[in-house]
This record gives sequence, structure tokens and C-alpha cells, in this order.
Amino acid sequence: MRKIINTFNALTLIELLAVIAIIGVLASISAAFIRAYQPNIKLYTETRTLREALEEARSRTIAEQQLYGVRFFQEEGSYELVNLEGGVSVIASHALPNGVWFASIHAFENSTVRFNKAGAAHESGDVVLRNSDNEERTISINPSGYIETD
Repeated sequence: MRKIINTFNALTLIELLAVIAIIGVLASISAAFIRAYQPNIKLYTETRTLREALEEARSRTIAEQQLYGVRFFQEEGSYELVNLEGGVSVIASHALPNGVWFASIHAFENSTVRFNKAGAAHESGDVVLRNSDNEERTISINPSGYIETD
């Protein structure tokens, strides 16, 4: 009587199903984690986007020697990158997503952050963003034009 020896080193159906089940459990845990932190992710992303718009306004002012700024519309939850030289012309607009809004905009004339041709801010102040979990992020514009985020 001869013994049959398995020379194939392949996965069995049960091993394959076990791997698929483990992947499914990990995917469901990851989805719950991402859903729980989504408001914070949105807040962080919007803070970075707004900071980039402010830095672009400052950089354009220095490079082109024309006045640029960022104009806020608190009630609408949006802001615009604008050229302030000889009137106001809009360069780019951005609306905040659902679940993120302006909590406050402090110390800017006409809700507009403006930079002079040396890169300094006309007025220093803060812009505070809030999410649906009542988490807040503050963007501060110093008199020197330095923009920092907490």
C-alpha cells in the first residue's frame, strides 16, 4: 500500500476564508475609526487650506508689489483670495465644508486680512475655525506678517 504525499504547498479553502475574515474585521474597525475622527480631519484640513491662502496672499504681495489679501464671509462660511490694487478682484474662492465654520474673526478691517508690500500685516488678529465636535483651531496673523496655527 502506497501513501499519498501532498507535494503542493497551496492554501486550503479554510485558510483562505480565515484570511478574508481577518481582513474584513480589520476593515470594519478602520472604517469606524475614520468615521469617528472625520470632523477633526476636516478641521485640520481646512486650517491648512486657509493658512495656505493667507501665505499665498502674503507671497504675492511681496513678489508682485501689489496689495493682496484674504476676505472672509463669516455667515456664508467662505473666503476669497483677492487683489486689492485698484479695486477688488477675486483670484480664488473657497467654501468651508459642512461641519466646519468660522467661530470668530478678530481685528481685521472689513473682515479682510491685508499685507503691505514688505509682507507685514496691516492689522494683526485671529481667525478661529470650529467643527461639529466643538474642537477649535486658531490661525494668528502677527504684525510682522508671520502666520501661525495652534
